[in-house]
Amino acid sequence: MFATWLFSALRQAGWAPASVYVVHVVAARGFRAYQRFPQFDVPMHLLGGVAIAYFFHTAALNGARLGCLAPYHRLTHLILVFGLTCAAALGWEFWEFLSDRYLGSHSLGDRNDTLLDLLLGVLGGVSFLIAATWLGNRDRRS
Repeated sequence: MFATWLFSALRQAGWAPASVYVVHVVAARGFRAYQRFPQFDVPMHLLGGVAIAYFFHTAALNGARLGCLAPYHRLTHLILVFGLTCAAALGWEFWEFLSDRYLGSHSLGDRNDTLLDLLLGVLGGVSFLIAATWLGNRDRRS
């Protein structure tokens, strides 16, 4: 059951965070975009938040449908997706720290940059949740 849940989420929504990651790698290594355009980091973290929230949203809906999670409840769903999106943003920043420290990369900025990156990832996730809730409410009224 768990494998079915995982593969359905990856198949349906795994493309979103994977696409943001591929754009990140190509921009960073192929075009040195972050060095040439330091503000390129802003939309990337926003899009990353949107993409990972979409993935967790889809995974949670599939989990409820397949019986791996409790039945769908709007508030519980929003809290779960928000919390997982925050954890993913934090995990990304931890990865940047570890990569800089042990692999010699230079992706992490100062404390202000790190906190802005976290904020942007969370805002991207919240933006997705607002849009998904609004669209869901609109579909139910139609």
